Amino acid sequence: MQHIINLGHLPATATTGPATFGPALHALAHGTDPDLRFGHLLAQGLGSTTVPATITIILRAGTLSLEGAAADITLHPGEAALIGKGTALAWSAHQADIVVIADFAAEPRNLVAKHDLTQALGAGTGPNPALLRSPMPSIGHHGFIAEAELSSGLWSATPYDRAPMVYSFTEAMYLLEGSVTPYDDEGNSVHFIKGDVFIILTGATAGWRSTEPVRKIYVISQRKG
Repeated sequence: MQHIINLGHLPATATTGPATFGPALHALAHGTDPDLRFGHLLAQGLGSTTVPATITIILRAGTLSLEGAAADITLHPGEAALIGKGTALAWSAHQADIVVIADFAAEPRNLVAKHDLTQALGAGTGPNPALLRSPMPSIGHHGFIAEAELSSGLWSATPYDRAPMVYSFTEAMYLLEGSVTPYDDEGNSVHFIKGDVFIILTGATAGWRSTEPVRKIYVISQRKG
């Protein structure tokens, strides 16, 4: 399906030293909005820089240690972190296979935070009832960032089916539990499972079908691009 990309299937770009969270971020792919970039990096070695974007990092393999004024953290495969734009960051990477979502237009924030992927969620907002092809699901939510044009957090839902809609925003997702099938009414679909990181770009036409509970990290950009 057009405008839906499995980020883990993109070719990995090898980076070393300060390029990893500096120039390599500027070289990532983008959709209609050049300020929101995404991609797949293979990082090795030591580096430090002032991070030019707010970035969500998902580590797929290897190890990655991050050090900033806000915190020092080490990521292991399957773990994720959030780094604020303008943060003075140092790192050590050993065969670190990472997926990155970088927002260069985000508000500056001094932040180095490892996500607690198992924390309890509060009540969240469900899909548009007018688009539902199933009963309303039960939704859980915990926010990490809530800016006018950028938001991220943890989200969960019981199974449901939502009719295709045209996306007026871009959303990147890391599936922590369950599976989901974005689809259209012409018979096209793509399936994602636990561990996948994918992005639905502005302009995509896609429904949402899940047959088991889903839990995910999301990053949403509301800019039109």
